[in-house]
Order: sequence, then C-alpha cells, then structure tokens
Amino acid sequence: AKHVSGNDDILGHADFDIARLRGLVERYRPRLLAFTGKRAAQQFTGRQVAYGLLAERIASTRLFVLTSPSGLACRYWSTEPWAELARLRRETRGEGA
Repeated sequence: AKHVSGNDDILGHADFDIARLRGLVERYRPRLLAFTGKRAAQQFTGRQVAYGLLAERIASTRLFVLTSPSGLACRYWSTEPWAELARLRRETRGEGA
C-alpha cells in the first residue's frame, strides 16, 4: 500500500507500506495478490521481478505482476499477463478461501 500518490519514478521506498500490506495478506489470505506494475512488486519482494506469477508466496497467497494500466506506461502494455492471471484465477477458484 502506498502512502502517497504519484508516478512510480518519484516514489521512494518509504512511500510503500510493505509491512501493512504483508499483514493484510496474512490476515485475509487471498489466493492471489496482483500488483499493477513492477515497481510495487519490486518494493514488496526486495528484488527485480518479471511480469507474471512470482516464485514467492505469502503463506498460501500467490503473487502476480501485471503490466501497468497507466497511460504513462503504455510502451510496456501487454494483455498477456492479464490473460495469464485470468487463467490462473479460473484454475484456482476451487482452492482455499
């Protein structure tokens, strides 16, 4: 969860409330957590990420990175990660909470 709004390039590490987001995921245990863009996912995981399903999990929650829907990120836009997430969601509907 971000504390401030703005373009990713002006946000610092302190602008992301990683501990709060992790706590919410641990509490509510969604099957999937999707980040709309790499920056938030990289801040959360502490490493570079690719679009798609990540190896990391928070307990049973799978992490996924989507292309940003922001017009400023249009050069990176692809429907493939979004379609992949839709497929994964359909496959995991019967699992867990």
